[in-house]
Amino acid sequence: MKRALAAIVVLSIAGCGGPSDKEQIETTVRDYFTAFASSDFSKACDELAAPTREELVKAARTKDCPAALQRGAQRAEVKRFQSRLKDAEVVSVQVKDKTAVAKVRALGSATSLPLTKEGDSWKVQGQAGEEGD
Repeated sequence: MKRALAAIVVLSIAGCGGPSDKEQIETTVRDYFTAFASSDFSKACDELAAPTREELVKAARTKDCPAALQRGAQRAEVKRFQSRLKDAEVVSVQVKDKTAVAKVRALGSATSLPLTKEGDSWKVQGQAGEEGD
């Protein structure tokens, strides 16, 4: 009986790996949109790949990524829908090695969001591309 119980415990532990790539990607995307919608630009930047953060800072001519996102969020066309981004939904995920594309539905349309793996974490890479409904 003790051996059977020990075998069950070992098997259950062995099957308890971390979250799958798909689950990690879904979490990254949700965390990014929720942080941006809540104006938590530091948290939103944490979900971005390093090159994407650098591009944002350069394009916005700001000192850092949170300031770049804040500047973008102050634009009238972004302010109008910013809070609704927390309702973004990951519809599908395609993973290929260390890159992925998440199809995200937000604000009544679908978009493809590229991601890349940095170390053990998935990060949003670049801008979303609109795909329509």
